[in-house]
Amino acid sequence: MLELFHKQFKTIQTDSQCLVLTLSNKNDNLSMKNRGFKLPSQFNRITQIDVNLNEEGNKFRTEFNSFLSELLNNITDKRDQEEINIMNIKS
Repeated sequence: MLELFHKQFKTIQTDSQCLVLTLSNKNDNLSMKNRGFKLPSQFNRITQIDVNLNEEGNKFRTEFNSFLSELLNNITDKRDQEEINIMNIKS
């Protein structure tokens, strides 16, 4: 199912604009890898965050804010490049 979402979403976005979150139970201190969960290879270039919100809420907030900042920077850069291309075409 995750692969289907990835395929559909990737037609619109790039891997750098995607994020996979794995949430741990409040009493589960095992990371995603230690729980035996492995994402398919097409997710290798996607940011992945394994978080226990009860114990690592601040870490999650920081990492998610960083992801959003990077995403916004990418969107701004792309928009700026498109504007430059339009100006070059009109010249």
